[in-house]
Amino acid sequence: MPLDVQFFHYVDATDRHKGILTAFECPDLITDVPYDHPGDSALATQFVEAGKAAGLSVVGINDPTYVWDYGTVVPLRYLLKRKDIPVVDLSVCWAASLEETVEWGKAIGEVIRNSQKRIVFVASGALAHNLGRRPDLWPNLTEQTLDREFCNHLVNGDRTSALEMLPSYVRAAGVESGGRHVAMLLGVLQSDFRGVLHGYGPSSGSGNPVLTICHAS
Repeated sequence: MPLDVQFFHYVDATDRHKGILTAFECPDLITDVPYDHPGDSALATQFVEAGKAAGLSVVGINDPTYVWDYGTVVPLRYLLKRKDIPVVDLSVCWAASLEETVEWGKAIGEVIRNSQKRIVFVASGALAHNLGRRPDLWPNLTEQTLDREFCNHLVNGDRTSALEMLPSYVRAAGVESGGRHVAMLLGVLQSDFRGVLHGYGPSSGSGNPVLTICHAS
């Protein structure tokens, strides 16, 4: 790992994730939300080692006082009906380029494909993300069109087009986190997959799809 690098890709290797979340940016909306999930330190360590082997700046964190972001806590409240399913939380590094983030996703994907465990990768975040101050505000027509075109690439299993579209799409639609959560997903994905778009809705000007993606075979 380069000694002069800061702002790493972080992997939460804590054995148990337990806390109470009040969201920093909207404490009036997301307040005192308890969460309690087992971790998987062995799998987290594999992710860290794979990232380092790929020449990336990846750090594992084992700290029970670390508080999760609502982008992790809220989706898991809906996705995990069982509370005994282990979770490994991954950061998005804003200092990393889209290309680097895709490479990080590739390293994660290799670990997933070689594991004997059944693993689901969740990319949590919006697409178009030029926010307004009304909860019912939709992205503009251009942003919605770009969101749907990108989603169609994922539904059709067209990873090549999604990767080619991503940089200009990020700039035009203001994709959340600079599109890095999507770049990581595209790194995890390989060929021969298909997706299902379950829905698309607004949140204060952001575009929020719900997609599930599975290997076609």
